[in-house]
Amino acid sequence: MVEQIYSPVQWTRCVEYMVAQGAEKIVECGPGKVLSGLSRRIHKPLEAFALEEPEAIVSALDALAD
Repeated sequence: MVEQIYSPVQWTRCVEYMVAQGAEKIVECGPGKVLSGLSRRIHKPLEAFALEEPEAIVSALDALAD
């Protein structure tokens, strides 16, 4: 646990792993859009949805249903 607190987040590695496992869409829950933006920069074809507001949930669910 201590290592997780002081070590950098390996977000590029996480996104590359998700894409390698077949992920085409990701959902970011919570305030901000930082991880969604970073994810699209890492893998441009990736669809990323940031759910900052309750209304965003409906549009993300519609897109995920496709």
